[in-house]
Amino acid sequence: MIKKDNSRSYERNILFLTPYPFNEAPSQRFRFEQYFNYLNQKGIKYRQNTFFLKKDGKTFILQVIFF
Repeated sequence: MIKKDNSRSYERNILFLTPYPFNEAPSQRFRFEQYFNYLNQKGIKYRQNTFFLKKDGKTFILQVIFF
């Protein structure tokens, strides 16, 4: 929980929309996956959603994310 001032507090939630699943693409690891442990230590909640899924060694578009 992050305190903005003395009267209010709020939670920080981060949604990472990524092309590939966790630990699959070096560019993702360099850009943000390296910070996941830090976010956990600071109590910041995050979720990673991917829009490419891997099946039988092949990568293809499977998920559609609706808000």
